[in-house]
Amino acid sequence: DGVLQQLAQWLVRHFRDGELVARLGGEEFVVVGSGMGRDTAVARLAEVLSGFRRAGVRVGEDSVAQVGVSAGVAEFPADGEDFSDLYRSADRALGRAKEAGRGRVLAAGAGDTRPSAAVDVAIVEDDPVIAELLRHTLETAGYTCVVLPDGQDALDAFLGPARSIDARAVLLDLDLPGLGGMEILRQLRLAGILEQLPVIVVSARATEAEALQTPEEGAADHIAKPFSVPLLVRKLQRALGD
Repeated sequence: DGVLQQLAQWLVRHFRDGELVARLGGEEFVVVGSGMGRDTAVARLAEVLSGFRRAGVRVGEDSVAQVGVSAGVAEFPADGEDFSDLYRSADRALGRAKEAGRGRVLAAGAGDTRPSAAVDVAIVEDDPVIAELLRHTLETAGYTCVVLPDGQDALDAFLGPARSIDARAVLLDLDLPGLGGMEILRQLRLAGILEQLPVIVVSARATEAEALQTPEEGAADHIAKPFSVPLLVRKLQRALGD
């Protein structure tokens, strides 16, 4: 009850006048807003919920170690022309968010019918030896993985019309065929999804300027090749909150 009360207060405080925040029952809330598209709403809600998670929750003298909030977003009229239809669309997206690993915000619409691979880590790396090393290491640690060797294909998998990868985190090389890793990072930042999709840059090009640029573009971390496998796993665990 204390967690729900604090979440309700946080939502009311962080949404502007004219936006409705309500509790539907149990631990389910709804926010009704206007004047923004589906992608903008996803990014905004993800930012608000990420802030709630970072702020932490205290109930009496006890701190709650971890609070996860998942959400689905539906847009009028594309996803429904009345509240019931919009609610069902958002609820289906919420179900997908929970199935994909919880603690994330997903949009309704075309994504409800588009097949997607829900994995823990997307490895964007064109060197087959390094990609296999990363895949084997992470799967041994209990993570599900997919390897994407082409930069443009990777970006399309995350953002394109045929979006096919739903990952919790990305390990991103910078030197890639098709599209460079820095441009992929920039496009993910502009799409507003880096709050819910942490990216760790893994690159042999570890100049000081580049190491400074990657966090400016929204990377959660940067690690140079050759890298320490235990260090990389620890950085990934920290990015995922595991």
